[in-house]
Amino acid sequence: MMRGLKALHKALKKFSLAVQTVINIILLTVVYFISIGLTSLIAKRIFKKTFLAINKESRDSYWINEQSTTKQKNEYYRLF
Repeated sequence: MMRGLKALHKALKKFSLAVQTVINIILLTVVYFISIGLTSLIAKRIFKKTFLAINKESRDSYWINEQSTTKQKNEYYRLF
C-alpha cells in the first residue's frame, strides 16, 4: 500500500511540475505582451512617441550628435 502511494505521489509531483512550467510560461508571455503592447500603443497613439528614432527618410547614419557643455567644478559639488 505504501509503495503504491509513494509511486502515486511521485507521479503527481512530476505532473504538477510539468503543469506549473506550462502555466508559468503562458502567464508570463501574456503579461509581457500586454504590458509591452499597451506601453507601445499608449506611447505611439496618444503621445506620438517613437522609442527608436528611425524615420522613413534615408540617412547615412542614425547617430545623433549631442552638444556637450562644460560646467564649472563647483557645479558638480553636492548634486543630490
